[in-house]
Amino acid sequence: MILLFILAITVIQLTCYYLTYRFKIKVPNFVILILVLIGYYFIFPQFFYPEPRTDGINCGMPILGITLGFWIFGTISALSSHIIWAIIKKRKNALEKM
Repeated sequence: MILLFILAITVIQLTCYYLTYRFKIKVPNFVILILVLIGYYFIFPQFFYPEPRTDGINCGMPILGITLGFWIFGTISALSSHIIWAIIKKRKNALEKM
């Protein structure tokens, strides 16, 4: 479920890159990258934390695994989609100049 969520965020990130390029919006691409990374580090993991048990015995291991999963796979996903978008944009600009 977490990997599908990360995939959906990647699609949203690429869509934001495309929309800023298509409509000539003056938002640098690294700002979109920073916002996505902030989401992966601080916001999105909290949606997947398990509910605390009522008996007071709660293990922190699932929270640790979910957080590290978002940090590792989210960072890889965000950086790779940012690099892929930069390559696509560079090639498209080179083709337009010809």
